[in-house]
Amino acid sequence: YPEAGSSYHYNDDASCVGCHMGEYGAGGGHSFKPNLDACVDCHGTNMDDFNYGGTQTTVQTQLDDLKTKLVELGVIVVDEDGYHPVQAEFPMVHVQAYFNWKGIKDDRSLGAHNPKYVNALLVNTLAALNAE
Repeated sequence: YPEAGSSYHYNDDASCVGCHMGEYGAGGGHSFKPNLDACVDCHGTNMDDFNYGGTQTTVQTQLDDLKTKLVELGVIVVDEDGYHPVQAEFPMVHVQAYFNWKGIKDDRSLGAHNPKYVNALLVNTLAALNAE
């Protein structure tokens, strides 16, 4: 579990339980689906989705850019079943970039869990690949 204070979303109201198991509605309860009402209550704004401040749009664009770069570098390939890693030797920065892309993609929150960290990680990963 994250250390208290490591993310704004780690407090009583915005903890894993607060968002994913809050009052049952369009999510919450024991479904573990996030309930948008928890976001609205905390952020004090009317939201139609979880894309607060455009964070998810930005993260998706960064993930797409990173995926494109990984394909260009031959780290992942695309086929009829999706994207897959290539089993070969790669420079460590390529392996780290794949690990970052896969982890953030598979988290599926598009940065909602820790937006500042996810943004910094993607910005730095793309910069490291582009600096080669």
